[in-house]
Amino acid sequence: MIRYVLRHILQMVVTVWGVVTITFLVLRITGNPVDALLSPNATAQQRRQLIRELGLDQSVFVQYGRFLEQVVQGQFGRSIIAGTPVAHTVFAELRPSLELVGLTLAASAVLGVAGGVLAAVRAGGWVDRAIATVMVIAQAMPSYWFALLLILVFAVHLAVLPATGMQGASSIVLPCATLTFALLPYVLRITRSSMLEVLGSDFIRFHRAKGLPARSILFRHALRSSLAPVVAMLGLQTGLLMSGMVVVEQIFGRAGVGSLLVSSILSRDYPVVQAAVLAIAVIVVLANLLADLAIALLDPRVRLGGASS
Repeated sequence: MIRYVLRHILQMVVTVWGVVTITFLVLRITGNPVDALLSPNATAQQRRQLIRELGLDQSVFVQYGRFLEQVVQGQFGRSIIAGTPVAHTVFAELRPSLELVGLTLAASAVLGVAGGVLAAVRAGGWVDRAIATVMVIAQAMPSYWFALLLILVFAVHLAVLPATGMQGASSIVLPCATLTFALLPYVLRITRSSMLEVLGSDFIRFHRAKGLPARSILFRHALRSSLAPVVAMLGLQTGLLMSGMVVVEQIFGRAGVGSLLVSSILSRDYPVVQAAVLAIAVIVVLANLLADLAIALLDPRVRLGGASS
């Protein structure tokens, strides 16, 4: 089990290193932050002085080495635009984003597993067909359009929920509903398929032959055996959820690391962009690591396989 965890941690470190390296190189290709900081009337001397102060006069390899050193030390310098410590800025914006992502994953897991189990138990019936219809609609509807629809109905016409901002707990309802609606079809489909496969397996027939109650077979045996692919899918979908969070935060006017990333990209604030991407990458790989560990607990065959390799 220890080797299983260590191997996944090593994969996590390599993945994060690859993401931040690509981000570092892409930022250097796309433009110069000096253009955003200085007016078009700035003199060549002013430009050279600012480039030297920002360390942009050094080679890319020197800048990259200094960046990796800062990452290891947990120091990311100061924002080029605001002049504030980058680490403080990014971590301050992480909390609302993590709240939104956490609530979305929880809501998607509860609703998706419950709906998937119900669809599998009632396979071929009107409940199964109704859930399949919801899945098709959710997958076909763009998230930004669904977000605008929610604002129109619940904020404009009914006036029961705020459209933008972060005033109180109710302000997170519409953003969470938008992301949940986008993620829910995947959870429903995986849960339904996994449950149908398990319900038709030999060990379920064995428990039925023993005379165990149907409720016990469904929830104690079949559901637990069906959860591993659902957990794996939720871990993989965390990356897409973080990318969708960027759009949702913009639509609903929420603070968060997604909004910070967009504004920093537009202003070419290298240190903030690099730290924000690093934070998102760490969240995604940690979610996948936790998903892998949960799968190992749900399915001992995974744990044994990882320990023996």
